[in-house]
Amino acid sequence: MAISDENHLPPSNSSLAEDMSKLASESLSAGSFEEAEEQYRQALELYSKSHAPDAPEIAICLNGLAEVLYLSNHLLCLPGRTEEAEELFRQALKIDESAHGPHHPLLVKSLDSLASMMEETEREHEAEAIYRRVVKIREDTLGPDHPELVYDLNNLARVLLTTTGYKAVKPLHNRILDICRTHLGPDHPETKQFESSYSFIQSACE
Repeated sequence: MAISDENHLPPSNSSLAEDMSKLASESLSAGSFEEAEEQYRQALELYSKSHAPDAPEIAICLNGLAEVLYLSNHLLCLPGRTEEAEELFRQALKIDESAHGPHHPLLVKSLDSLASMMEETEREHEAEAIYRRVVKIREDTLGPDHPELVYDLNNLARVLLTTTGYKAVKPLHNRILDICRTHLGPDHPETKQFESSYSFIQSACE
């Protein structure tokens, strides 16, 4: 009677999918969008054979594939990818919301990507709502004056300039500058850059 050797068993779909997802992430970081897309799609196919459709691993792959499609459209001007990318981001977000709740910081990356797509497709009011959600998650997680909030607040300010106007934006600019001056110092290059940018916006709008 033959005895199976566990050391020589073929890899499972789950382990193959995990390896493929890691390869895809590396390809994405290297800017190899075509390879990353193929690898993420292969990983999703493998995960579909070993995981439930709402598994967190599938959400990670969906996010990765969506980012590939979004960047290849944005940087390489490859057509017909924005719609699929948006749908994939929304699928991943739904899985993460189901797993972690609607206010978990793990949702921030998907929300940011989705809001950025809304801006690019001139859906500024939708982008505004998503950026407000991101700011709320960050505030609840990190506190109202944490330096990581600066870029989230700046994203919100940028879209508010279009949807509402400068009057609504100025308090956000002041808040961002206060955070930068407190945590980075008044002479830090980022503080100076924000000051210069906001001064230009104020001059153009008033």
